[in-house]
Amino acid sequence: MLKNTLLVVVAVARQMIGEKQHPERMMDAGVCEWLQSLELDEYTESFHSAGYTTVDDLMDLDAAQLQHIGVTSVTHQLRLLYAVDRIRQTVDSSTVI
Repeated sequence: MLKNTLLVVVAVARQMIGEKQHPERMMDAGVCEWLQSLELDEYTESFHSAGYTTVDDLMDLDAAQLQHIGVTSVTHQLRLLYAVDRIRQTVDSSTVI
């Protein structure tokens, strides 16, 4: 049951950000632009206060860090983590020789 619920939540998160965020374009962006692209710019000050200023700073971001930053909404956490994962995949695929 929990696994199915998580799969649905992940699918919804993918749908919500699918067309709005292009990971290959986000690598050079700052956190502010990245959060705006996800329509989560209400967290900009929190991310900056926690020391996250570039998208590269986000590569090790996890749910515990999001909680610490102040992202308490599980839906927002999933959106952010999925977006970071997409950027990681883009970086990994571009570094393969």
